[in-house]
Amino acid sequence: MQSQKISISLPLEMVVFLDHYQNTTGCRSRSQVISEALQLLRLRELEEAYREASLENDSIWESTAGDGLSDETWCRFILQILILPLVPKLQNAVQF
Repeated sequence: MQSQKISISLPLEMVVFLDHYQNTTGCRSRSQVISEALQLLRLRELEEAYREASLENDSIWESTAGDGLSDETWCRFILQILILPLVPKLQNAVQF
């Protein structure tokens, strides 16, 4: 990756933090610390974009989610397929 040299001005407290972070995390340079910080900012923007896109798709999902089984049919399916087969095993496991 090609790098571009820039110059920035920071308040002293930010420079102190930058140096502390570099020394305690093993970053090779201030540039690496700033690069990692910018990657986190990029990730935060990406997460927000996904969150917004998800909200847009929720209404689409809700309109298609009803295309499948009704709640009553789904519950009956779960009961018959998953729960009822376990009842004899549970009755044998629990002795009163």
